[in-house]
This record gives sequence, structure tokens and C-alpha cells, in this order.
Amino acid sequence: MEPSFPFVLSVSFLATGISAVLSMLVLQGRSVSGTRTVRLRWIHRVSGYLFILLFAGLLVEMLDRLSMVRAGGPLPILHVALALILVPMLLVKAAIGRWFKRLYPHLISLGLSIFFLAVLLVCMPALVPHENPPGDAHATAAVSSSAATESANVEILLKDRCARCHTLEKVHEQEMDLPQWRETIARMQGYVEDPQFLTIAEADRLARYLADGKAPRE
Repeated sequence: MEPSFPFVLSVSFLATGISAVLSMLVLQGRSVSGTRTVRLRWIHRVSGYLFILLFAGLLVEMLDRLSMVRAGGPLPILHVALALILVPMLLVKAAIGRWFKRLYPHLISLGLSIFFLAVLLVCMPALVPHENPPGDAHATAAVSSSAATESANVEILLKDRCARCHTLEKVHEQEMDLPQWRETIARMQGYVEDPQFLTIAEADRLARYLADGKAPRE
């Protein structure tokens, strides 16, 4: 099975976060040469920008999850709240790195906090039970009830119209597809002088019903 787009987005999001954190830790915690320092800073900067872009993509994906908040349960609400917390943290980190150089010592703790929250953000959907919300259950029940009612109505139509000229057993013995049933019903209508014997809509309902094999065999 091919990976879904949200999964690829989440993995890429974490990968850029790991790259940004590792480059930051090496820069702050180890003595490196001038050339390597420039390279690590470039890696950290590019990883940081990609991290923010991918986070924006995740926020767009999470818009679909906002409807789950009304369905109940604390985890969906927590997921949305966590994403909203990350937004100002990312803005503060970007502001410190660009305009507030004297606050550089706080970047490591802030960056690690952002990364750990990002990991939690990505892993949290796995904790949310994938159950249909109550609205979906009612909708499914309504569709099932409607289908059952339609079948019952077409059965009455079948017995009332077709059984006038021959037994239903003869109808059940036929194995035809939808175009063949439409042609057969149109031919049967030609044997009846009453133009109101079967409307176009009723004929189509009968053809679809018989082609689907839903007619009960007696």
C-alpha cells in the first residue's frame, strides 16, 4: 500500500526537525572548524525553513481534523491545541535568531522544546481512535433504512405489474444485465395498451433492481 500524503508530510517534518536539532547541537556543543561551522549553519538554516514550511502543510491537513473536536474526546482537542502552541514558539525562535542575538543561549532549550512538541504532534493521531462520529452512524443508518424502503417499494411494483401477465418465477429465472432488462421491460410495456401502466422512472427502478439481483426468489 502506498504511503498517504499526510504520512509523507509528517515523516519529512520530523526529518527536517532532526536535521535542525543535530546541526544546532554540534554547533553549540563541539569545537568545529570555520568551514564546517559555515556548512552546519547553512544546514541548520535550511532545515529550519523547511521545518516551518512542512509545519504549515500539517496545519492545512489538520483543518480536516477540526470537525472531530465536536465529536468528543480530549485527544483531538489536545492535538489542535498543541499545534497552536507551536506557532508562537516558532515565531519567537525565528525572532531571536534574526534580531535578538543576546538571547542566543536560550535557542538550544527553545529548539529542543519545539522538536519534542513536534514529535508529540506527529505521534498523537495514532492515539486517536478511528471511530465514526455519532453523526456518521446516524447517516449510515438513514441510508440503510432508505435502501430497505426502496427495495420494498420495487418489490411491490414488481408483483403488481409483472405478475399480471406471468408468474414471478419466470422473472427470477432470467439472468440479464441492466441494458438487457431495460430492453425486456420496454418490450413488455409494448404488450400493454395502458400508457400509464409503467412510467419511465418505474421502468428504470425495476431494471436496476432486477439487474442487481435483489429480487427475492420464491
